Amino acid sequence: GHRYVECLQDFYKLCGKTPLLPRYTFGNWWSRYHKYTETEYKELVERFEKEEVPFSVAVVDMDWHLVEDVPPVYGSGWTGYTWNKKFFPNPPEFMDWLHKHGYKITLNVHPADGVRAYEEAYPRVAEKMGIDPASKEPVLFDMTDPKFIETYFEELHHPMEVMVPRVCPFTATVTPGISSPPAVTLPVTVISCAYVIMQNSKLHNNEENLLI
Repeated sequence: GHRYVECLQDFYKLCGKTPLLPRYTFGNWWSRYHKYTETEYKELVERFEKEEVPFSVAVVDMDWHLVEDVPPVYGSGWTGYTWNKKFFPNPPEFMDWLHKHGYKITLNVHPADGVRAYEEAYPRVAEKMGIDPASKEPVLFDMTDPKFIETYFEELHHPMEVMVPRVCPFTATVTPGISSPPAVTLPVTVISCAYVIMQNSKLHNNEENLLI
């Protein structure tokens, strides 16, 4: 029929209100699959500023984490959550620098291989999932498991969000459809991406972005 307004009202009654996307998400995103180092990325941002090229989000592709240095026994480095200190020796300083230059940051991750024993966060993740860290058994990626979802965000995503200073605190939750974004008008505010991933994810392609 033509009762569009009532249809939308019923939808919101069933699913809750949809969070309004932050304004910066509609701006220009710099994204290039390239093995950037911290120095190279900063030089790129300074060039954008010099030439007055406007960007609101800095995408750091997968080489922010360990890739080529992953021991062969664990497979490929496609999935990862441990910073590559050869490329980014001081991650908090790097992200703070980008925030001070007016950028939000998204770190590209491909979560399909789960959390393996070489990751810095593995002991914490394994223990929470009931796995003995000494076994080096991988923690499988399973977004249908509420316990895994909670552990995934608490031990892998949220620690990234607090790496840099925040202008004001906020509460982040991993409950699908419930999280709402904090204020985004403050230039150094760290933004939680949990609500974006859970509601508008690319997980069917085994890819997502950790937005901070």
